[in-house]
Amino acid sequence: SITELGKLEAKIFKKGSGVGVNLSTLRSSKEAVSGGGKASGPVSFLRAHDTLAGVIRSGGTLRRSAKLACLNIDHPDIEEFIDCKIFEEEKLSILRNSKISARPGYDLSDEVFFQNTNLSVRVNDEFMKAVINDEYWSTKYVQSGKVCKTYKAKDLLRKIAETSWKIADPGIQFHDTFNKWNTLANDGEIFATNP
Repeated sequence: SITELGKLEAKIFKKGSGVGVNLSTLRSSKEAVSGGGKASGPVSFLRAHDTLAGVIRSGGTLRRSAKLACLNIDHPDIEEFIDCKIFEEEKLSILRNSKISARPGYDLSDEVFFQNTNLSVRVNDEFMKAVINDEYWSTKYVQSGKVCKTYKAKDLLRKIAETSWKIADPGIQFHDTFNKWNTLANDGEIFATNP
């Protein structure tokens, strides 16, 4: 289904439209797989799909594809998701400061990951109440639902805010508010949008 998503996104980009996807159903990089070892985690698959979005120019033009990826605030890989663009932005800055020229037909941003995807952390009312009340928040394993790690809720929100201040990503999507105003509620919950 992960590769099918890439195929579907490529078709959407080719026609000039954008996509929004929530990666929270993917096992975290901290969870076991049946053959032994750990799962790749959503950020690994995001890297592959981000590259695909850069290859398939929107509507066949030079405009980048419009892609947004979300991860729920209770996913075990939430810190990796929040931080995934920082290292890439630092690499891009080094390339620019070194006066390296882009290859013909490319931009320097094509040389680093996560430049074709906007990121949003999906938060719910429960998390926001934990922030307001200065309470703790736990991430939970995707498969078992057991607690992975516990944080001060304010610390997670601060991490999102500071990272967004540095590199303009990630944003925040308010899950419960989105669904309170869902005009197509009969079709089910909204788990991701673009934007």
